[in-house]
Parts: sequence; C-alpha cells; structure tokens
Amino acid sequence: MNRMLESARKQLSERITEELELAEDRRNKQLSGLLERIKEHDSKIMEAKKSVEEANAAHAEEIEEKQMERLETSFRNRQEQTNQLLERLKEHAIHVQTVRKNKKESSDKQEQDDVSQCNN
Repeated sequence: MNRMLESARKQLSERITEELELAEDRRNKQLSGLLERIKEHDSKIMEAKKSVEEANAAHAEEIEEKQMERLETSFRNRQEQTNQLLERLKEHAIHVQTVRKNKKESSDKQEQDDVSQCNN
C-alpha cells in the first residue's frame, strides 16, 4: 500500500510538474505574443509620429514662404509709397520755386511800374 501511495504521489507530482511546465510555456507564449503586439503598436506609433512631424515641417515651410512673400510685398508697397511721397515733395518744391519766382517777378514789375509812375 505504501508503494501504491508512493507511486500515486509520484504520478501526481509528475502530472503537477508537467501541468506547471505547460502553464509556464503558455504564459511565455502569451507574453511573447503580447510583446510582439506591443512592438508592432510602437512601430505604428513611431511611423505616425514621423508622418506628423514631416507634415508639420512641410506646413512650417509653407507658412515661412507665405510670411516671406508678405514681407516682400509689404516692403515693395512701402518703397512705392516712399517714392510717391518723394515725387510729390519734388513737385511741391518746384511749385514753390515757381510761385516765388512769379511773386518776385511780379514784385519787380510792380516796383518798375511804381518807379516809372514816380518819374512821370
């Protein structure tokens, strides 16, 4: 009877050990599968992140180009306004000279007329 118990214990112990080994193998396979899925997910995340960064970089370049165009347009407009103002100032200076010349001529003529009337 002792032998039978011993044999039964041994068989039970072997079966428990075998089941524990099988359970550990299943657990290791599950962990391996989980790690593989996590790696794949991480890879997809990295690809998406890279794609977003590239899109952002392209968008930033586009914004920078538009900003440069605006600055150039603003500069050209400012130059044009400055040129127009200078032209108006030149025209005004010419007009002032003309008016002064006419006034002087008128004044000189008036003096001559006054002098000639006094002589008469």
